[in-house]
Amino acid sequence: FYKYLKPAFSPVALMADFWEKTLKQGQQLIIPVHMINDTYDKVEDFVKLTIYNGNEKVFNQSASFSLDGLQKKIIDIPVIVPDKRGQCRMEAEIVYKGESIKSIREFIIE
Repeated sequence: FYKYLKPAFSPVALMADFWEKTLKQGQQLIIPVHMINDTYDKVEDFVKLTIYNGNEKVFNQSASFSLDGLQKKIIDIPVIVPDKRGQCRMEAEIVYKGESIKSIREFIIE
């Protein structure tokens, strides 16, 4: 519980706007990642988007971002769904002050 709740209260946070339950192999899509900076400081880094099939990493993409103080921005990350069927987990992740902040979604590749 703590693992998932703590990042929700981070002053610099993200949320993957992805709610599909199933995807097709080879499907191309854009995942909007909402970035929020509730501090007065500028934050610059990379957001990583990774898809896991079990513990195996089957897709990885990153994009740089820059957020001024008290700014919200949407970063679009292109994804090509891997050719590996099964239960998967997508993690959008940033690191803020040494803490991993994630938005996690589960889905099935058909």
